[in-house]
Amino acid sequence: MTNVELMEGLEILSVSDAMPVGISVLLGILCFAVIALSTYLLVDSIMEGSGVEVITSLAFIGIGMFLSGVIVSEIFSPTPIYKVLVDDSVSMKEFYDKYEILSVEGKIYTIKPKGE
Repeated sequence: MTNVELMEGLEILSVSDAMPVGISVLLGILCFAVIALSTYLLVDSIMEGSGVEVITSLAFIGIGMFLSGVIVSEIFSPTPIYKVLVDDSVSMKEFYDKYEILSVEGKIYTIKPKGE
């Protein structure tokens, strides 16, 4: 967008709106339980010497860790936040359509792109 001067750009770690925190906590607990149970079964299988159960336990541990990573990356994502100086020639309708306004101090706007 022309006539908008970037003064300061930040990336903050914010909780995403994509997944409610309560659901993500429950999914995290579920993933932890899968990993813990699979680890217990892995140790038990190694003691008994059963190869199939060892492979199955390792697969469940891998799945639990993968899902935990997906949940964490979905919840916490860096959000770009900018301080910009807005010129009078800027179409404010286009500006409001493109950015979420966090604060205004004179002609200095603190914004973040919409949809992120």
